[in-house]
Amino acid sequence: MHQGSDRLSITVNTDTLSLAHNGPITGEIFIEYAETIFPEARWSDFSAVILSWWCQATIRLIEGASREEFLFMDGSFCFDISQNKGAWYVRCFDDISPTSSPITQGSFDRRTFVESLLAAANSVVRACAERSWMSKDVASLSLSLDNLRVAVTLNK
Repeated sequence: MHQGSDRLSITVNTDTLSLAHNGPITGEIFIEYAETIFPEARWSDFSAVILSWWCQATIRLIEGASREEFLFMDGSFCFDISQNKGAWYVRCFDDISPTSSPITQGSFDRRTFVESLLAAANSVVRACAERSWMSKDVASLSLSLDNLRVAVTLNK
């Protein structure tokens, strides 16, 4: 298990985005921390929905929350981010049960993570707009992205 200070980043592949007949947008999305790709490389999930959740959780952290959970919709995967005295920490879990142990954990650079989240969310919003995919999920992500940009600007 890793316990150093590294980069935590979000990877989305907008080429894999697809719009289901009932509205959800799916595509490859995963995080990278240290030498761990989580939940796995090329993981496909409800990209617009979870990026919106992650933006909202990150806003709460920027505004002072001590811990936030970042869920995936498929599977029982999640990661949490906590902060203490200005340092941010991540723990990745392959099972969200209260007794599970993290598969990796450690500190990371807050700014790099926030920039990665902004870029990932923006790329999904832009790709959906280019395809004329308007849905409540895309609208929610766009609003969450705007709110995160404001939170970042106000808390520099």
